[in-house]
Amino acid sequence: MSAVPAKREVILNAAEAQFSQYGFRRTTMDDIAKAAEVSRASLYSYFENKEEIFRSLSQWLFAESLQAARDELQCQRDTRHLEQRLIAGLSAFHARLLGALEATPHGAELVEEGGRLNADITQEYAVQIEALLAAEIAHGQQAGEIDLRAANLTAEAAAEVIHLAALGLKHGTNSFADYQVKLGQLLPLVIAGLKAA
Repeated sequence: MSAVPAKREVILNAAEAQFSQYGFRRTTMDDIAKAAEVSRASLYSYFENKEEIFRSLSQWLFAESLQAARDELQCQRDTRHLEQRLIAGLSAFHARLLGALEATPHGAELVEEGGRLNADITQEYAVQIEALLAAEIAHGQQAGEIDLRAANLTAEAAAEVIHLAALGLKHGTNSFADYQVKLGQLLPLVIAGLKAA
């Protein structure tokens, strides 16, 4: 989170804790100011309202998640198979957000508010994670790990399908651990279908 200026980082950390403890609707700007140990005036000099804080927090978490995915996808290309890299990258991308939702009784409310306030942010990061997946799939094609031509797919199309399937798994599981298990079952099936005959 080093890309965020220090005071904003303190405020966003405080906001995350307050949203987790009380949910979005019950959390007030006063609650966030007190938790961040800043005055109301100082808080309002950084953020116009609670919605802006929520959006900024979401962007921050998505950026962290994207960097974690990038690190995992490009890690140990010579020693890990493509399916292992994709599992690690998708797990890293969803770990922070799923973990935060799992840790609060207000997860459903926060997801609902995210859908209301963050549709553009979610779409922006969906495009970015799919681009990372596509680059890794293209690398797997070049390394002879898969044969996209035999499946009549581009790396981008394969990445989109894998990402959508992973999102479906996310919504169909009860915990991050369960999500990882399901991801570990899905990706070997997908990659087996893309291997050269």
